[in-house]
Amino acid sequence: MEPEPPSQFLIYLLLCFCWFLIYLLLLTSMELSGSLSPFVANMTALTNIWLGNNSLSRHIPDLSSLILLIRNIHLEDNQFDGEIPSCLGNISTLHKV
Repeated sequence: MEPEPPSQFLIYLLLCFCWFLIYLLLLTSMELSGSLSPFVANMTALTNIWLGNNSLSRHIPDLSSLILLIRNIHLEDNQFDGEIPSCLGNISTLHKV
């Protein structure tokens, strides 16, 4: 008897679980364009965001949910507009912006 394949629900749960365990977002110089998704703030295990040297635009989303773990945020050499979110100034674990 062959094992049954996992249900779609189980696969979805596994993907969600893995999504929250991502601690490094390393996409420097990947020729990305468009806006930075606000869903990045749902990746609550993130300690490092490296998105420099792309063509990301629009505004930087609210990242206040990352306040406990985030250490480095690299967004340089993109085309963001608007103000830098005030929450970035309140992150005590942040070493480098």
